[in-house]
Amino acid sequence: MALINCLECGQKISDKAINCPKCGWEVGTDSSVDFYGNSIESKETGNSPVKKENISQKKKSSTYTNRSNKTYESLNQGLIKAYKLRQNDNGWGYAVAHVIPLVWIYYAISRKTITPFVYCFILSFICGLVFGEAWAIAYLFIPFATKAAIGNARAFAKKKLKEHDISDIESSPDFSQNKFCINCGVAMNMNDIFCRSCGQKN
Repeated sequence: MALINCLECGQKISDKAINCPKCGWEVGTDSSVDFYGNSIESKETGNSPVKKENISQKKKSSTYTNRSNKTYESLNQGLIKAYKLRQNDNGWGYAVAHVIPLVWIYYAISRKTITPFVYCFILSFICGLVFGEAWAIAYLFIPFATKAAIGNARAFAKKKLKEHDISDIESSPDFSQNKFCINCGVAMNMNDIFCRSCGQKN
């Protein structure tokens, strides 16, 4: 057993002590000085603040990892496909087609959204209150309401894809800017002399 100096009050204490009896300082893993002034490394104890800090940091990092995994797993492949399909609906096709009965069901299933239906339902309800028996006039406004709803659904899907670092379009190679290796057939840039895959000169 050796004597060390308490780093808080300077009291001589045993190197096997957990806390200083005078001030309560935790010995921990800090370097201390023994009775003769030599630097010694004290033993790591269960009450070490350094150890506690490391444990809490590990818990935090594992919590963040679990949350990120849950968020990513919640976006399954079917939902990703539906989100990408929404990005193609930037015209008036589906907006006008919602006038046809049951089209909204197909759209809701394939795009996994009922936003257009909700917009159309609210529009029909308002027209029924305003125009009474002439509620069918709502059909004239359905394309505009549906267009707005599809725009909102597209924006939401794009935001979700961006949060998960997923491209919102299906990438396809631009073959007009490529040539192909005569040896392995891999697409090459027009300026490439050697194939980056097999090294063959073209």
